[in-house]
Amino acid sequence: MKTKIIAVTLGVTALIIAGAAYLFHMENYDQFFYCKVMETDSYKETGPDSDLPYEYTLTGYSEKGEAKKLTFKTAKKLEPGECLKLEVRTAGVYHYDEIPADQLPSIVRQKYEDEK
Repeated sequence: MKTKIIAVTLGVTALIIAGAAYLFHMENYDQFFYCKVMETDSYKETGPDSDLPYEYTLTGYSEKGEAKKLTFKTAKKLEPGECLKLEVRTAGVYHYDEIPADQLPSIVRQKYEDEK
């Protein structure tokens, strides 16, 4: 009888842990935002001893056109006109890639054309 109780307890515990892991993964589901570095965008230098000496706060847009302020650090200074695809997780910007302007979603391109 004790063996069955222990087995059931372990099974229920495993299900709870698996459920929590699944929910945590869903919470950290990646989102992608796109932005274009503008001449008016500023950055701050975090210090010469840092591996990522530049910190930017830019407005990124989702594929649906939703705007979000995003802060991230880079190893190099970004040039005005550069387009970025930002991978965003719960904790913030996880990774970014420089992309050609024609890879920006059309709704995001429209946002930047409207700002001109």
